[in-house]
Amino acid sequence: MSLLNLPNEIILQIAQDQTIRDLRSFLITNRRLARLLNESLIDAVFRDRSAIHGKRLLLQTARTGNAATVAKLLDRQILRFTGDEALLNNAVVTEPGLTVRTLIEAGISLNSKEKKTGDTPLMRAIWNGNESMVRMLLKYRDVNVNCWNDNREAAFHLACVHGNEGMVKAFLEREELEVNVENKFSWRPIHVVVGRGQVGMVKALLADPRLEINVLGHDRWTPLHCAVRRGVDEIVKLLLEDGRLDINATCAPGGNNALAIAIYEGHASIVEILLDDRRIEANISPEAEVWTIRTGQKVERVLRSRGLLNPKRRMASPKPKEESSVSEGKRLKSGEEPMPSVEPQDPVS
Repeated sequence: MSLLNLPNEIILQIAQDQTIRDLRSFLITNRRLARLLNESLIDAVFRDRSAIHGKRLLLQTARTGNAATVAKLLDRQILRFTGDEALLNNAVVTEPGLTVRTLIEAGISLNSKEKKTGDTPLMRAIWNGNESMVRMLLKYRDVNVNCWNDNREAAFHLACVHGNEGMVKAFLEREELEVNVENKFSWRPIHVVVGRGQVGMVKALLADPRLEINVLGHDRWTPLHCAVRRGVDEIVKLLLEDGRLDINATCAPGGNNALAIAIYEGHASIVEILLDDRRIEANISPEAEVWTIRTGQKVERVLRSRGLLNPKRRMASPKPKEESSVSEGKRLKSGEEPMPSVEPQDPVS
């Protein structure tokens, strides 16, 4: 006699002695067996206490969007043998939003940390570049937007480095966000986005009243110092538009300001932008005159047109040095070493 022709009572009795794999085979045979044996499969998972099958059961149930059924599994202490360490952390990478939302609504922790890295589900979503997932997680008030991992990286720093403009804006919508949080290399988010040349992210941060425009980073570098070195004219202009900006702030070790850095880097257009600002103190040091010889004629022409160079000085070389601002700007990324210190007269520090 076929199994399908047996009474339900007999089928349930047979199911008690079947393995989890056999029960799964029955469930996919037809709808009647799926409805009838679902509870038997759940009982078998709890009987065997298999972590693999337990996690699979949780995820498959969550994919249906049935938070109540997932909650029942949690009430039966399924996490005692499946573990809660990385369930949601992995789900934000491998599962659709419905599954993740169902797990959260059923009671899975939003802020669980992985043992190896200390990353939270929010961080994993950022690493994965999934803006929609990040936005969904940030809508839950219980999510910790100021969380840190074991590498001393804040979630907002990761969004500025590995995310996009949409992620940064989503973070800024949270009132409790620490906008000026410092990473292990003393860089703040504004330093990072400026150093990466991310115009959209810079605009988003500048529009937030919590931002400290003159905040100090490694070796007392301000966002303006980093922007000048990176060499993106638009970002420099955006910073200069902020009335709070200290355009003459100096950094270590040589006490150079933004104008000196622009001269050293050979960014003639930025030298001009800075000199056009009435707040700038255009005092060109003897060292800066030497730098123009190395950085080329464009910078010299700008300075000479403003009457800022000694007319008897040696002319600059027609071939400027190679700019290193792009590669150095990348060092502002979270998790990488800070800009290396050099000779005291050199503004690149």
